[in-house]
Amino acid sequence: MADLGNSGCSLGSMRRFDVREIYEQPWFSHKLRDEVTDALQFIFDTAHLYRPIVSRLGMAIDAAGMDRVIDLCSGAGGRWFWLQKMIAIQVGKTIQVT
Repeated sequence: MADLGNSGCSLGSMRRFDVREIYEQPWFSHKLRDEVTDALQFIFDTAHLYRPIVSRLGMAIDAAGMDRVIDLCSGAGGRWFWLQKMIAIQVGKTIQVT
């Protein structure tokens, strides 16, 4: 076991669980998967669930002097359609999302 100093934790006590979302299973219908992701996108867009991070994300992008975000592993990236507009308004410049 690895000692993590004074944290009281050790790597040996941590277990990794391989948990996948049901719609990511190979046996799950692709058409139904598209419906699930569309429904999730609708919920996120309607409820503006990402509104609380707009300010922080905008400040981080502005502080870094950047105008581009590279998105890794956020699925279809659908939230960025809304976030991109909101952050661009906050920082006063067009933000490119790749």
